[in-house]
Amino acid sequence: MIKVHQYKAGKDGKWLDDAISIWSGLFNWGTPPYSHTEIQLYDRCFSSATRGDGFVGTRWADAAHILRHPERWDTYTFNASAHYLKACVERADEIAGQKYFYLGIALDYFLPLGWLGYFTGKGLKQWYCSQAVYYVLTGKRTRISPKRLTGWLLKNGFVMG
Repeated sequence: MIKVHQYKAGKDGKWLDDAISIWSGLFNWGTPPYSHTEIQLYDRCFSSATRGDGFVGTRWADAAHILRHPERWDTYTFNASAHYLKACVERADEIAGQKYFYLGIALDYFLPLGWLGYFTGKGLKQWYCSQAVYYVLTGKRTRISPKRLTGWLLKNGFVMG
């Protein structure tokens, strides 16, 4: 089973979570107020993060640690085949330890230059959370917000709960 956890903005008082959710919501009407994404494969979560566990960038972390405040997360699940699950783990391992894509966040979400962030990031070994999770799921790199990723999850067989 694959689980994708979406962090609900407005739950912890962090302004950056609220800003990401509000800004990306302008382009994704009717989506929940999400600001961060983690993918859980077995008992570990994978994403690209800037705070919380002392590592900045793509990393594996214990799911119990990441999800220690379950009221702050919505979870989407998918019953994956062993082959697909293995491919997801391999893609996560491939990009683990790479840097956080600060420029991509700025260009993709806060400035009107999202296309520039996408193209400048293609060759870089830097990721933001939803971009890394989407890559783990598909093997493709694209600019995608946590809110837009939710739409993709629902269209591709993930269910909330």
